[in-house]
Amino acid sequence: MLNKGYIIKIIINCSGLFFLFLFWELFVENFLIPKPSEIIITFFKLLSFEETWKNILISGIRVYTSITIALILGTIIGSLRYFKKEIYFLINPLFYPTQYIASAVWTIIGIVLFGLSPITPYFVIIIVILPNIFVSVQIGLNNINKTFIEYGKSHTQNKWRLYKYIIFPQILPHLLIGLIRSNAVAWKIVVTAELFISINGLGFMINNYYKMLDIQKLFATVLIIILIGLIFDQIFKHLKIKIEERYII
Repeated sequence: MLNKGYIIKIIINCSGLFFLFLFWELFVENFLIPKPSEIIITFFKLLSFEETWKNILISGIRVYTSITIALILGTIIGSLRYFKKEIYFLINPLFYPTQYIASAVWTIIGIVLFGLSPITPYFVIIIVILPNIFVSVQIGLNNINKTFIEYGKSHTQNKWRLYKYIIFPQILPHLLIGLIRSNAVAWKIVVTAELFISINGLGFMINNYYKMLDIQKLFATVLIIILIGLIFDQIFKHLKIKIEERYII
């Protein structure tokens, strides 16, 4: 059950948004900018269309398939520091510079490499969030409890067993923090990529409504993206808490 303090915290966090939307509703008068009430009505209208759900599904598949691939690759490459330090030191310098390249630039690079292909959004999401996962693994390795490792070594010298039962459970919470950050980043990236190249997805919807100057539907689509991101953000945070409780970290 939610305790009283947590409920109060939610109310305080939401109060700023409430007053912003109230001010927007009552005082902002601009024929180009719809009021929050109009956006909410349009939001529910959009959700009544089958095409909207298809585009949500397409963007969602792109985001969470890419996140899954990045999680697997980032964990494997990051864990090389434990298994094969020589390979790790060769790969490590390649990751950090990529964090300074904007997702729009990666989208252009993706178009150069793959053309206007369905592969491009996957490439852009993976290449942008992979360093995030890699760094999360490194933080996890830096914070491993050495006592647990010594205890594990007293029972086995097998590196894989030590990694599976001692090291990976301690990396996992840091990996999930990386996953939570990557969730927010991935939704921004997929919209950017779909604006450039896609004929479907939520980014395509935004681009289409912009061209038609249908600002209400544009804002309503943005609201859909925000809500999906927030829902999965809470799912991943809940998962992190459960895993931390299980492994008592």
